[in-house]
Amino acid sequence: MHDDLAPHYDAMYDALYGDAFHAATAGLLRILQGLCAPPARVLDVGAGTGRIALPLAALGYAVTAVEPSRGMLDCLAHKARLEAQHISLRAGLVPAALLPQDQHFALALLAFGVLDYMVDDANAERVLTAIHARCAPGGLCVVQPAPRLYMASRREEGGRFIREVDLRWEGEVAHLSHIVQLDEQTVADETLTMRYRSPADLQRLFERTGWRVRAETSDGAYPTWLLGRVGDGLGQEASGSCLR
Repeated sequence: MHDDLAPHYDAMYDALYGDAFHAATAGLLRILQGLCAPPARVLDVGAGTGRIALPLAALGYAVTAVEPSRGMLDCLAHKARLEAQHISLRAGLVPAALLPQDQHFALALLAFGVLDYMVDDANAERVLTAIHARCAPGGLCVVQPAPRLYMASRREEGGRFIREVDLRWEGEVAHLSHIVQLDEQTVADETLTMRYRSPADLQRLFERTGWRVRAETSDGAYPTWLLGRVGDGLGQEASGSCLR
């Protein structure tokens, strides 16, 4: 997914969404900084091209980034080299992509709609359970499912880009054709499947995987769920001054 789009991904989002795109990124960054201080260990699942992993690394967090798209991960690695930031990169899916040393995370992220790509509940449960097992006592998980209104057919133009989404709903599952053009040349033609989960469904999913909701907020674009591990006390801290 997104292999062909990867070289154009950042430029496309910047051209189409501009200030709103950057404001949401900055909003999430502020939330995360309020939860854990550097050099806390952070696991970024579905890191993409490093939208949140790179600024976290620049602030001094120890970031492990997991990404199934080789193209997206290559872009992240290239940007990390240019910015002289160290990020531990893992290619593939959780839990298979994680190494034995990937343990004791103070904070885990499924940001900017990553959970929505986990269509099957069994897959989502497997990922959230694996994250739970890799977090330190007192560790937190931040999940940002996309609002349903984001899942819609649309045509958008900005700068040199045209983005077309043709979406068809089947219950809570969205099947979509995603075409991106740059200078009137198609650079990505993808077929994607995503899953919308209601707040009640999300609560049940979190509970089944050992998490409880501590807070709900927003980065200005995405609803943002702050999860703590069941059994951890409210005052308990993970390494890296979680919930400082």
